Amino acid sequence: SGSALRVLERMLYNQPGFPPKSSVVPAWYNRQGYLSSMAALIVESLRSMAHAEPQQAHILYTAQGLPRKYIDDLGDPYQEQTERSVELLTAKLAELGITNNCSLAYQGQFGPQPLRWIEPSTGDEIRRLAASGVTSLVLVPISFVFEHLGTLNEMDNELGNLAKECGIQAFVRVPTLGTNPEFIDGLATVVAEALPDLSKPSMQQINEGNPVSLNMVNEYTRLYTKDQLQLVPQERPWGFTEQAELINGRIAMISIFASVALTADPTLKAFVAVYRAVQTAVPDTFPDLPLDPPME
Repeated sequence: SGSALRVLERMLYNQPGFPPKSSVVPAWYNRQGYLSSMAALIVESLRSMAHAEPQQAHILYTAQGLPRKYIDDLGDPYQEQTERSVELLTAKLAELGITNNCSLAYQGQFGPQPLRWIEPSTGDEIRRLAASGVTSLVLVPISFVFEHLGTLNEMDNELGNLAKECGIQAFVRVPTLGTNPEFIDGLATVVAEALPDLSKPSMQQINEGNPVSLNMVNEYTRLYTKDQLQLVPQERPWGFTEQAELINGRIAMISIFASVALTADPTLKAFVAVYRAVQTAVPDTFPDLPLDPPME
């Protein structure tokens, strides 16, 4: 998802002109639609186990692996969110009367050996479970939405065969969510909740002091060069250019100093004194205005 968001950002924000309004739902690992639909699939898979006691089966959640540098160096919340998702699913299953033992592991490691990945690996966890006496295993694809190579080959073939080789007699892999109606309804709810942020004008959010994304702020403060600036019909030629920002900044500073000066001494001479002091301090910022002769 992080890679997809970076590509989307380049597409939206590296184009001339202003980007379209956008809203990002960063994660839905803790949403009820996701948890309920996943729990239902796990319960169904447990009940389908042949020649085994469902309550004795160990539930092994397997997630896509990730190099540790993303967690340790870049602060990626993936591992924390995955672990939290397992905790929430365990609680959801307990509400349904399922209290089987469970654990979490990560699959799909590849690349040079010195590269450290999140541990344990799913293969190592299966070996550990088998050595501890587990004979029934339910494999849950915790971070996979649709069936693909990681589920159809790695889980069903490689990990399934490994479980049998290690002595696990009953092995069931929970299907991915796909277009599960409850899951889709949950995602629709997430999107619906994000719509107010899109329908509410960005400037209104800024004016109200609401937290906004950096890109939203950049929509109103990014300085465009003359070649980059593409005016729409309702915009004035002085809008959102570097020169306009400089002029607006000067006007704002003048207004601030004027209000301070007039509050202390309600005469124009006070304003001129303040203006001259600022002009002396930063001569390249404020223009030389013929204020003194008329005042004196």
